[in-house]
Amino acid sequence: MTGRMRDGDLGAFKSRLVLDRYRLGEYVDIYAYGDTREDEPMLELASHRFYRWQEWPLPP
Repeated sequence: MTGRMRDGDLGAFKSRLVLDRYRLGEYVDIYAYGDTREDEPMLELASHRFYRWQEWPLPP
C-alpha cells in the first residue's frame, strides 16, 4: 500500500464534478475544503475556502 490513489487525485476533474452537479450561481455562500494541492481548482469555485483547516489563500 502506498497511500496514493491508483488513478491519481481528481484534481481539476473534481471541480468539473461540482459544476456538473450544482448550479453555484443559486447559492449565496459556497464553502470548500481541501487538503492537497490538487484541490485548488475546486477551492477556486468557493466564496469560503479552507485548505488543511486554514482559510485559503493564506495572507502573505
